[in-house]
Amino acid sequence: MKIVTLELKNDNDLDLLIAFTKRLNGEIINIEQTGNELTHGPVYWLDELAKKGGVRSIDNPSEWQKEQRKDKNLANR
Repeated sequence: MKIVTLELKNDNDLDLLIAFTKRLNGEIINIEQTGNELTHGPVYWLDELAKKGGVRSIDNPSEWQKEQRKDKNLANR
C-alpha cells in the first residue's frame, strides 16, 4: 500500500483526483482545507525584497554564485 499527500490549488483538480482514485479502486482517507493558499507568487516576493535594498551582503552576485555552487559527484565519470 502507498499513501500519497498532494497539495491542490484548484478545486476542479480535486474533483478529477477523486474520480481517478475511484477508477483505480483507491480510497480517499482524508481531505482538508489548509487555508495556506499563496496570495503572491515568487516574483512578487523578489520584487518586495529588491524594494527594501536586496541582499546587501553580496558585493558581486556572479562571484557569490560561483563560490556557492558545488559540483555534483557523478558516479562512473
